[in-house]
Amino acid sequence: MFDTGLPKGASVVVIGAGVTGLSAAWWLARDGFDVVVLDKGIVGWEASGRNGGGCSHYQSPLFVEEQRLWPQLDDLLGYPTEHRPERIILQRDPHLLDHYRAVGQMCVAMGFRVDDLDSQQAQEMVPLTDETCLGGIHLRFGGHANPQRTVQAYAWALQDLGGRIFQHCPALSIELAGGKAVAVDTPRGRIECDALVVAAGPQTGMLLEPLGVNFPIASARAEMIVTEPAPMMAIGGVDGNGLYGRQTMRGNLAFGGGPHEWIDMEPAGPSARPASPLARNLARRVAELFPRAAHLNVIRSWPA
Repeated sequence: MFDTGLPKGASVVVIGAGVTGLSAAWWLARDGFDVVVLDKGIVGWEASGRNGGGCSHYQSPLFVEEQRLWPQLDDLLGYPTEHRPERIILQRDPHLLDHYRAVGQMCVAMGFRVDDLDSQQAQEMVPLTDETCLGGIHLRFGGHANPQRTVQAYAWALQDLGGRIFQHCPALSIELAGGKAVAVDTPRGRIECDALVVAAGPQTGMLLEPLGVNFPIASARAEMIVTEPAPMMAIGGVDGNGLYGRQTMRGNLAFGGGPHEWIDMEPAGPSARPASPLARNLARRVAELFPRAAHLNVIRSWPA
């Protein structure tokens, strides 16, 4: 149940109900702050609810903290994210296999376990592949989660702590006083705040530009495809062949990958979201990564 009547003020206003905004709001509410979240659409409607669900961002400066939090997130929030541990990266190209084995050694140097896999071991662990797979690495950390379940979990947990979420309530402008954000104007009225968090994704720069804040950001669109259910794999988080993604709890293969399409962004979002030609390319690469699932139909796709 989401709020409809916008209050006159809150300790903290968060613009953006994606995973960044909602997680920031939840941590603040957990520390006792009165938090209001505004979003131009609905919870997790943009990239936060439409991505590959990976939890193994070894190139991120927040990597160590990510690995600490994911295994306990369901218990912390009190709602399921469908997090599943560990991840496998497969390769059909010998040069990329060498590259990812070097990545594995980098992770080992950071204190995380990574096992090299030869072709036979990779096929045993990922039975949907075949002998065209030269091998890979087994990340004994990270894993994957359901993106939509995760944003829902944060939203429900935030509301349990008294936080309020206003959907279809875009931030139109930010009001400053003495160089400090003091209020946000919306179609439902003005809401005052002691502090402001702007987590509006590609619209962040547009909101900050009138304040004289240069926040350079470029918008790109990727595509995701989902197949019919396949036999369940022991480890559902599998990358490779230029793809990232996961196997859902129902067995569907949900995968995406580049190249990304640069797009123009408006305050309300992209002007149009037709399916892109990349979906056919993704389907081919999923079939190459999982030859024993190549017969599956693609049942839906969406831009991420």
